[in-house]
Amino acid sequence: MEIPFFQPRWRARIRAAGATFWAAALWVPFAEAALSPDRVLVVFNESVPASRDVAQHYCRGRGIPPERMLGIPCPAVEEISRLEFERTVRDPIDAHMAAKGWIARESKEIQHEGRSARLEVPSHNEIYGLALCWGVPLRIADDTNRVEAGAPAQARITAAAVDSELALLPIRGTRLSGPLQNPFYKFPHGFDARVARSIMLVTRLDGPSPEMVKARLDEAWRTEREGLVGWACFDARGIKDGGYKQGDDWLIRAAQATRRWGLPTALDEADAIVEAGALWADIALYAGWYAGSIAGALADPAFRFLPGAVAYHIHSFSASTVRNADAAWVGPLVARGAAATMGSVLEPYLTCTPNIDVFVENLLLGRTFAEAAYASQPVLSWMITCVGDPLYRPFPQYPEAWIQERIGRRDEAQPWFFFLSAQRRKNPTNIGAIFSEVDAYLATRNDPLAHELAGQFFAETFDPDKAVAAYSRGVATAPGSPAAARMGIKAVRLLVEKQRFGEAWALLDRIGRAAPNHPVIRSTAEELGRRPEALPVSEFWRASLLPAASDTAPRASPAPVPPQTSGSAVPLFLQDPAAPRSTAPATAPPTNAAPRLPTPKMTFPTIERPQLRPPTLEQHLPSPNQPTR
Repeated sequence: MEIPFFQPRWRARIRAAGATFWAAALWVPFAEAALSPDRVLVVFNESVPASRDVAQHYCRGRGIPPERMLGIPCPAVEEISRLEFERTVRDPIDAHMAAKGWIARESKEIQHEGRSARLEVPSHNEIYGLALCWGVPLRIADDTNRVEAGAPAQARITAAAVDSELALLPIRGTRLSGPLQNPFYKFPHGFDARVARSIMLVTRLDGPSPEMVKARLDEAWRTEREGLVGWACFDARGIKDGGYKQGDDWLIRAAQATRRWGLPTALDEADAIVEAGALWADIALYAGWYAGSIAGALADPAFRFLPGAVAYHIHSFSASTVRNADAAWVGPLVARGAAATMGSVLEPYLTCTPNIDVFVENLLLGRTFAEAAYASQPVLSWMITCVGDPLYRPFPQYPEAWIQERIGRRDEAQPWFFFLSAQRRKNPTNIGAIFSEVDAYLATRNDPLAHELAGQFFAETFDPDKAVAAYSRGVATAPGSPAAARMGIKAVRLLVEKQRFGEAWALLDRIGRAAPNHPVIRSTAEELGRRPEALPVSEFWRASLLPAASDTAPRASPAPVPPQTSGSAVPLFLQDPAAPRSTAPATAPPTNAAPRLPTPKMTFPTIERPQLRPPTLEQHLPSPNQPTR
């Protein structure tokens, strides 16, 4: 049965109700954004010494005064009951803030469609963000005894992430079950006093171990000073219609945003989780879906994100635990170097998860992790937890003068900033001059990174010949290295697209002799050897890998390279945005690929047993006999 709250007429009523509620209850005159260290309260579990240690480390690193630290007597577990949450987490924080004079409330009656609700809303609130340290509980268990009488089926659940529930701390009197519309969702400005009178930005300094948490914080702070640059990689599923297409749309728009900003960007649209063949490395920003636990190329024990990286994987239970380096997604992502991530503690349903392109666009605008994370969430009092420093700003606005100063340092990160500048400055009127700059720069470089980024730059500007030349020169700078293998394979793929099979085999020989056991090089040679138009197989590969292939084998007439399907692993920068996308079905993933879960639990738009709590005002007006927050 279709859920009425998802129908267009209900969508409009939800938006209107939410706008009426927040505008009437929470509006104050405009104030400048002020999410800063003096506006953050750092909360730790006073029964866990390591929790205090993380809090002290964070306060020292961010210059937060000791009086902004608070120990609470909460259980040292990830899941707590609703009553435990109120008594040991929410109420101690609220009482401390009130005692310090950081928050004060006044009673206010809200009128809506002939009904009224009396809420306690802040007259002022000095605390804009909470940082919950390792050891503070993660989620609140469902309590069926606390469900409001007469609540619709979609609202009969009181479970939530601790972070998401605490975000509503400033307001008292709202309905207990059911998510509330997030007034900061797609907010056009930074967090300020207006929004602080309705919600707070709550994130966790959490992960598999306290030591790992502190290491990720140190890396984030260092990255803020040096600048985060690297690849932006997105793992979509090639979905062309239906409710799940929304997830792919988010990822595609996020990829477009990172390309516009200047980051080298890869978008995989095959249904299977990205494997080694995607040639991902040096990842600064990752988003993808949909597997139950970390899988594919990212599951390789040797894989590491760049320091300060931001990563997020959509799955119903991606944050069922955050303190296990081998379970779900949040813990493994942190263990592999992600400084900031998000996840779902329980089933959230796709429409109530973070909008990835909004998240990425806010990061690229120079906003903090907490601002970007909460600007991307349509509802609160729900299932999303945010792990990372709330003040972390991975992509500050890089003016060209700062980028040029950074290029002048001539350190190992210089190529990233050189091509960031070139990508941002290029336009149809100066592309020749930019190409000349790149050529002159490469003449002074003998390192693989510069040539790999040059190949990406030329491929993205639709000059495959210059891309192949750059990749080929890069192979010579570090023969046998992982970077040489990546560049060689990328060049081979470009040559195959141009049906220059002789050159493709020659380059495969070159990289194959240097790394004969590289799995992606071998699989590329095998695949090419199966194509009749690509015969004869080169002597090296015929002898070492494909004994069945022969020069005397029947030769088929050369045929054009088949068009890329929606399941192509060709990165976004190699795809012509003006070319129509094929509607042909994606090819089946290789048998060793990590399969997607066949039936994701993020149900949209219809479900047999709905649990989605509609964020409408009518469903959140407390009645006299209903429990309140």
